[in-house]
Amino acid sequence: MKEVFLRTVNMSISAGWMILAVLILRFLLKKAPKWTRVLLWGIVAIRLLCPFSIESAWSLIPSAQTIPMDIEMDVSPAINSGINALNTAVNPLLQQMFTPKTGESANPLQIWILVFEIIWIFGMLIILFYGTFSLWKLYRKLATAVRYKEHIFQSKKISTPFVLGLVKPKIYLPCQLDAQDLEYVIAHEKAHICRKDHWWKPAAFLLLTIHWFNPLMWLAFVLLCHDIELACDEKVIRNLNSEKRADYTQALVRCSISSRRIISCPLAFGEVGVKTRVRAILYYKQPGWQTVCPAVLVCILASLCFLTNPTGDGYLKRLFSPSRKTVFYNDLESYRTDYLGDSVNVSFIAQHLPYPKGYKYSSIELQTEKAPYALMVYLQGNPSVLPEDFSSCADLAFDLIGNVEIISFYNASDKTELAVFTRQESALSDGSSF
Repeated sequence: MKEVFLRTVNMSISAGWMILAVLILRFLLKKAPKWTRVLLWGIVAIRLLCPFSIESAWSLIPSAQTIPMDIEMDVSPAINSGINALNTAVNPLLQQMFTPKTGESANPLQIWILVFEIIWIFGMLIILFYGTFSLWKLYRKLATAVRYKEHIFQSKKISTPFVLGLVKPKIYLPCQLDAQDLEYVIAHEKAHICRKDHWWKPAAFLLLTIHWFNPLMWLAFVLLCHDIELACDEKVIRNLNSEKRADYTQALVRCSISSRRIISCPLAFGEVGVKTRVRAILYYKQPGWQTVCPAVLVCILASLCFLTNPTGDGYLKRLFSPSRKTVFYNDLESYRTDYLGDSVNVSFIAQHLPYPKGYKYSSIELQTEKAPYALMVYLQGNPSVLPEDFSSCADLAFDLIGNVEIISFYNASDKTELAVFTRQESALSDGSSF
């Protein structure tokens, strides 16, 4: 369960960058069709659902794994957000609070991660209970609904129209609905069914249930509901003249509801953002290809930039740097130390060395009791590499850690030795390859 929890947190953090991007793009795409906004939220959903992703130099995700999967076992716990300033601010605090003390039977992070897991699970159960209970109460209200025609029903116990049902969605109308509004309300709810909104909103609610701990997810859910309604309005009014659009807005205002609760299932006609929707309807203009094509291109680029993971270590500035060696060196220079026993800085340096593609940092061991002082680095991965492929890592570590004499690299799964270097054999120079 620990692995599932940490993977979920990392996926949520990665998706958070995409949510921030969508917030900006929604503003830039004001004149674009509103369905493009919903498409952007769909990209966020894919990022939240996919446990893996391909690497790309186009990726704008700073780090695909901010929290190491074995952080609770690390003697010097540290995150890798992909933003050096954030790492510098957070990691010393983490190591001050959670570095295990001599004689402790368990790493403090093991206990805290377990506590967070329990809170996460209880949070999901509470939200699921809320959604299920709300749905049960709604179905009880609808028990006395009568058929109006086909899949459309009327009920005296509801105050606003909505769609309900996944496999066979039904439209429910309040009995007190004015006859002049009926045509527009039914057209709106049928548009929801045509667009499969009765699937997307419950799916979004389930994602919110899983990632409830992320404040950006709550904002994303509210904005998705808003954008779904705007897109549905556009679908209905596309072929209406100005007079009928005015009638449609009047129907929208009369059916508006004041509730601000998060609604998990129904797609209500007057549910969210009524003022914004009325304004959008009154000033609606059919978008031409000059507007649609750039909006679609933006969605494609957003997919490329946010559905892929950064290559290598993932600092964004490395993608455009002419010299990877200089960039790695500058990133780690502030962690330079004269002593191998400085576990905080040594651990951070080891975590951010430019390892061969396919290998990732797992943990370290320090031999500081007597000379020669040695650093053992354990890595995850199993690609076919040569010992010299680790030479640049050793060069950099020797330069940054003053009294280390031997650096060796091992496969963490079977403890196989991958490479061994001594200070006499290896030195940081302009000829080193990264």
